[in-house]
Amino acid sequence: MRATFGLSNLGSLGMTACFGPSVCTSVFGVGAVADRVIVRAGELKVGPMMTLALSFDQRAMDAEQAALFLKAVKLLMEGGLAKYID
Repeated sequence: MRATFGLSNLGSLGMTACFGPSVCTSVFGVGAVADRVIVRAGELKVGPMMTLALSFDQRAMDAEQAALFLKAVKLLMEGGLAKYID
């Protein structure tokens, strides 16, 4: 099976999640950044959050690899990469 990877940037249109059929083996969706209530150090604060979604065909990709990919993206975003993204 030939594997392909798709990227959906529907967050630029204000969507917070994006799912749907695709010809891709994997689709990585990036939702819009919006202020949400979050807990930091036991206190409620308002901060920017966004939704990341990954759908994949388990015949072509193991779930563990998909989870590791999302974890890596999360760590990059939390580690300061977000300041370079507009």
